[in-house]
Amino acid sequence: MKRKYMVVPRNVRAAEQGLATSKGKLTFRGKTALYVSDPSLASEIDTEHGLKGKGDVFVYEDDRVERHLRDDNGTHHYHFGATRPYSAGWDRVFGRK
Repeated sequence: MKRKYMVVPRNVRAAEQGLATSKGKLTFRGKTALYVSDPSLASEIDTEHGLKGKGDVFVYEDDRVERHLRDDNGTHHYHFGATRPYSAGWDRVFGRK
């Protein structure tokens, strides 16, 4: 199952300057977080820059991505307003008003 790790900066320096890793420099590009797909890179970031290291970032395994892929691209399918098939079914069950 595909997993993603969310990296959230905990201070201004990390947000503005980014993070130096073995796979190059990662930048937030003005966003509040960045996503990493590689578990070894996420572990490296957590060890060096995360709570296990300098404390500049917070690394979190984002289970929403896994749930979204596992549950047929999301569990909630919202519908606003009536459609013809819905109205026809409603009328069959409850009758017309």
